[in-house]
Amino acid sequence: MPVLQLTVSRHLFFELPGVPEGQLTRLRASLVREESLNLAAQRFNLGKYIRLSHGEERTGGREKPSILADIMEAVIAAVYLDGGLEAAEALVKRALGDRMNPEFDQDELDAKTKLQELLQSKAMSSPQYTVVDEQGMPHERVFTVELHVNGRILGRGRGRSKKAAQQQAALEALKSLS
Repeated sequence: MPVLQLTVSRHLFFELPGVPEGQLTRLRASLVREESLNLAAQRFNLGKYIRLSHGEERTGGREKPSILADIMEAVIAAVYLDGGLEAAEALVKRALGDRMNPEFDQDELDAKTKLQELLQSKAMSSPQYTVVDEQGMPHERVFTVELHVNGRILGRGRGRSKKAAQQQAALEALKSLS
């Protein structure tokens, strides 16, 4: 288990003993995902310390969420190797801050997760995401995704990554279902 997941799991287990397991699982997932780690890396301004290739530098690698999230996780692992579990846990608590609060989780569940839970509660089939368009240069792609449930288009989204486009499509679907 990566150090990040271990430290977050330990924190949640010991600090939130009365919170149901399902909510703890969702909270942990929201904490260890790219978006949370990207925000933490930005908070520490880690982008300015990254060594990048010339091409990655030109295409804005210092601001790319996936790179910043990976760097944040690497820093946490390095702190663990140097200072042990307590030092890594202290860094994770500083990095993620209020996001480790279970009340914060309800607003932060990603749209895909919320949609999946809604569909399951209504005994509907799982959503299918289909990329219907890709535009732009390889380093500046914009994806368009359609979300289908039972053969019906419930949402359409655009984003700089397939995942971002899927999130937008899920948001649109949530709006149309409520």
